[in-house]
Formats: sequence, structure tokens, C-alpha cells
Amino acid sequence: MGNHFDEPFYSTDEKFLIFTARSLVEDRSLQIPEMFGTTVSKYGILPSLLAIPFYLLGKGVSLAFFPDKADMATLFFLFSMNSFITALVAVYFYSFSRYLGYPRKTACYSTLVLGLCTILFPYAKYFFSAPLVSLTLLVSFYHFTKYAREGKGRDLAISSFSYALLLLTRMDGLILLPVYGSAIFLVSVRKKRRFPSPSTIRDVLIFAVPVLLALVCQALVNHLRYGSPFKSGYGKETFATNLAIGLYGLLFSSGRGILLYSPPLILGLFCIRRFWRRHPVPAFMIISSALLWLFIFAKWWSWHGGLGWGPRFLIPLVPLFLLMTNETFLRYKRFPPGIRLLILGLVLAGFAVQLPAVLVSPATFNGNVYGLVNQDENQYLFIPHLSGLMGNWDVIRTGVIDSFLLKFTSYFSPSLLFILLPVLVGIHVLSLCELRKRAGLRLSDFLSWKPIRSYNRIERIVAILILSNVLVYVLSYLGTATNRIPHSILTRYEDGTEMMDLHMDTLVCVDEKVAPRPPSHENPQIKDIQMRWMGYLHLPLDGEYYFYIKTHGRYILMIDDMVISANREDVPQFTTTARKSFGAGYYKILVEYIPRNPSHRLFHLYGTFPGFGFYKTLLSNKNIFALVPSPFRRLVLALNTFKSFFTLLSLMTGYIAYVRYREKPPLPSLSNGQK
Repeated sequence: MGNHFDEPFYSTDEKFLIFTARSLVEDRSLQIPEMFGTTVSKYGILPSLLAIPFYLLGKGVSLAFFPDKADMATLFFLFSMNSFITALVAVYFYSFSRYLGYPRKTACYSTLVLGLCTILFPYAKYFFSAPLVSLTLLVSFYHFTKYAREGKGRDLAISSFSYALLLLTRMDGLILLPVYGSAIFLVSVRKKRRFPSPSTIRDVLIFAVPVLLALVCQALVNHLRYGSPFKSGYGKETFATNLAIGLYGLLFSSGRGILLYSPPLILGLFCIRRFWRRHPVPAFMIISSALLWLFIFAKWWSWHGGLGWGPRFLIPLVPLFLLMTNETFLRYKRFPPGIRLLILGLVLAGFAVQLPAVLVSPATFNGNVYGLVNQDENQYLFIPHLSGLMGNWDVIRTGVIDSFLLKFTSYFSPSLLFILLPVLVGIHVLSLCELRKRAGLRLSDFLSWKPIRSYNRIERIVAILILSNVLVYVLSYLGTATNRIPHSILTRYEDGTEMMDLHMDTLVCVDEKVAPRPPSHENPQIKDIQMRWMGYLHLPLDGEYYFYIKTHGRYILMIDDMVISANREDVPQFTTTARKSFGAGYYKILVEYIPRNPSHRLFHLYGTFPGFGFYKTLLSNKNIFALVPSPFRRLVLALNTFKSFFTLLSLMTGYIAYVRYREKPPLPSLSNGQK
């Protein structure tokens, strides 16, 4: 659960869906408060309808709290809706995997990867429609596969009904109609029916009825919203993106590439051929749907989906493609050690990618750099360190964590946590015990240990390379993490008293909003705050440097006693740029910042170095030091710079060792009658 105390909504899309649910309950109407020139939502009606029970439950619970906290309690229940929907996606994914014939343990591992190591994990906390689209599409494909194998009209009806619900969630799901039509034809061919046979016509009608009803319902909703059944809120939006740019962005870009934001999908790509041979009908539907879905959204003018985490438009394809990874886990122990290590690495990378999205609200970092890039979305979509994939880690280091629990005690009684936390922990412990008992999950399925003396030559080389890389990464991390500079904060109160706080700052020249302490006799109201950072700035090249300051209030930036940029006026938030030529070396740096409002503190310092090796990079403890670094610290910083090269060299060394020292099968002996 996110921090909806300070940030009630993550996006305007959520507002449209939630306000529609509230209007349906309170006013029996589809009209909502005016937003962006409209008083109705253009989005599908189903998410708002499903939100009604959560809204009513939240309203009921909120009666136990004071009125100023009632909305927070209601939002808590509303934003929990997608947690349940995502859990249902996992249930159906497991059931689908089992129906396809995969063992219980294999299906469990694939489901855990889906739930924790793909983009589905962070979107369980947002109020977007993508999880619901994922659920309806997965259920539809599951029952269509059962229909293709068993020929029961009931399964085809359930598949069609689920697809109809998808259309009421997102009408762009109509692009999948050719997939279903082709699949019905493929089933008829496989069953050796004459085409068109009465059975095939019956199946087409069974599938068509729920779809037609969904279209009629959508036409009615359009009439109630816009006065016409053929009018929607997407009238002026077009498919204007270049196809190559959209495809690259959705698949590989640092801002929205699905293969970067859900690395385990790469495993599914390598299993397409084997999955197709074993399960031709679902394989055909999954691949053809993916191609159509990719084509449509790659051409869409807003292919990136706005300020969010990864390609949210592609989330419905994730559970479908991950079905193929069952083939990977089914044969995991048959793979060579190097391949198993690669599989494990992709799974762990998937989990690591989701963590910054779960711990930070989706648009925080992109919102931070939005003014910095002059509202040029291409910069944070295609430049790696301007994407949330890397930038969210800096947000985490500032302490701005999107957590319901961290803010809970500021608004509600801590005693409620003593009830909530044991329940949550107990559920997790019970789940893990049941997984171990029923599915036989063991850590040894992925990691096996044996005495070092029993290692062969290749295993010893690989072990040495792994330990060397761990040592390099630990040293490089410590070289930057232990680098701190003095950060002084002078706080003046309304009663004339002052308080000086001096500490060592890790993330340099960054300050985020901090709520002031509530005023009291012992804790008077804050009048103003003055901050100062001092140290040495490392400029590695001769040339022209750019400095970008995003601030809310007054500041001054000085390098070697020269004023590089300053604002002495008490103005609202703005972003400014300054440039100056320097030679390579270490320079004294002084930054002072006085926020316009002590409760709204915002200061970020970015820089661009010559040659664009550092382009609009947050100036941090990799660039600024309390003292000129010693030779040893410079060596560690160089190690941090080239650690990726060391990893690449290790991979090459491991491959050469495998080719050189692997055990070759003995040559067959020749019999007397053979030459």
C-alpha cells in the first residue's frame, strides 16, 4: 500500500476511475467533478463498478474515525482493489499452468516469478485498469484452451464472457477479435470439421452473444456520457507514432522497455518453439495477440502511457508470455550450470527492478526531472539515468518512501498496527509453509551446495570469478556510500529561538519536502530554514559544464568563490540552468538554500559534463567530497566506474574456461570389423 496520506492519487487516470465510482454511489450518476475540461470519464466502466464494494467498505470503516481522516480510510480500501485482482491473476495463472500439464512445483515457481519479478507486482498498488485487463484476458484464454481441448460450449461461453468484461474495461481490446475468430477456425480444422459446419456456426454464435452485449452496454454508457452511442472521449487522439520508435520504446527503451522492466519474459521468448509444439492453440493465441497489441500501442500517440512505471499498456501480455517460462523451470536441472545461473540472474533482476517501483510512487522521479528536461518526454523515456529505473534509487536514498505503514502512526493510533502487522506476517508465514508442504518448494531446487574440495576445475574458476565480482561491487559501493559531506541546517522559530543541526549528508545537494513539527509551547512554529552544503566538486574534463537547479525558494551556488547561479527572490518552484568553463580538477563548492515554505522544501542540483558522459546527472557523492579524496578513495571510485567491464571480462573468462576444461565424452571403441 502506498502513501496516500501525502499523495492521495498517483495520476489523473486514477481520479477519473475513482470519482466515477463515487458518483455512481453518491449521486447515481456518471458525472464527476470537472477535470481537464471534462465532467465525465472516457475510461471503461467496469473498474469503477468493481470499485463500488471497496468504496462502500471504506465508507463504512471511515465512520469509526474523525471526519478529517475518513477520506484516507476510504482511499485505503479503494487502492487495495488491484491487490485482490492481481492475486486472482496469480491464481488463474497457476491453474492455467496446471491445466497445460506442468507439475505443481513448476507451476508454483512460475507463479512466484509472475507475482514478484514482473511489472505486475508494482501495479498491484495503483488504481489503473491494467491488472483487470490482465485478469479478464488470462481467464478468457484459459477457458478457450479448455474449449479447444474438450470441445465444451460452456468453456467457450466463459471465455467470451470474460472477453466481454475486458471490452467493458478497455474497448481497445476489440483488436483481439481476429485472434478469437482465427482460433475458432483453427479448432474446427484440428477437429476435422467441415467448414462451415453446424458445430462451428454454433460456437461462433456462443462467442458472439456476450461480445455483442458488451458493445451494446458500451454504447449505452457512451450515450449517458456524451449523448451519442458512437461518441467516446478518444475522438481527437490518433495513431501518430512512428512504428519503429514505438516498438523500440515498448520493448527496449530505458523508460518503458518491457524486457527491462520484466526481465523473466526473456526466458519465455526462448521457449516459444517448445511451447508451440506442446500447446499449439494457446501458443497461437498468445503470439498473435502480442503482435496485434504491440502494433496498436506502438502506433498510439501516447505509447508510453504518461508518467508511470514501465509500459503499463503491455501488462496484459505479461501473464500470457510468462506461461512459456514453465518450460524453463520444468527443465531447469537439465541445463548446464552456466545456463542455470543465467536463469537465476534474470529472475533476481526482475525482483530487483520491481523494488524501486514498489517503494516509490510511479511518477516521482519523472516528475522531478519533468521541468529539467523542458517537458521533453523523450529524454526520460530514452536516456537511462533520467528514467525511473535508475532515478527511483536516488529518491529512495533521500528517504522519500511511498509506504502506508511509515505514515500510518502520524494519522492513526499506533495500536492499530499491533493488530494489522501480526495478521499480515501470519498470512505470509502460513503461505510459505503451505508452499513448502504442498508444492515441495526448496532452495536446493535452484542453489545446491557441496564441499569445495569436490569442485572440478571449471567450478573452481566460476566460484573465484563470482566471489571476485562480489568483492568488486562491495568495494565500489562502499567507496561511494561512505562518502559524505557536511550539511548544516539552521532553523529559526517564531519565538526568536534558533537551532543548528550539522550532519554528514550522503546524497549531496538534494532536499525534499519535510512536514514541519506541529507547533506547541515546547515546539514553536518554524519561521524559516537555511541549509548549506560545503565540499569539493570533482570536474574530470576541460570544457564547458552545465548546472541545473530545481528549487522552491532562494539559493546560491558557488564554485571556487565564483557565483555560478543564484536566486535571491522568494518565488515558487522553478528550474534554471547555468554554464561555466572549467579545467579538470577539484574545486571548492558551496550551496545555500532557503525554502520559500519550510513545509515545502525542494532543492535538486544536476549537472552535464563535457562530452555528455554525464548528462543531466544528479550531482551526488560520486562527484562531491568533503575533502579532496585520497589516492585509495580515487582507486575505489575508478573501480566503481569500471565494475561492469570487470563483470564482462569475468563472463568471457568463464566461457573460455568452460570450453577449455569441460569433460568431453570418450570416443567410441572400434570393433574388429570397423575401421
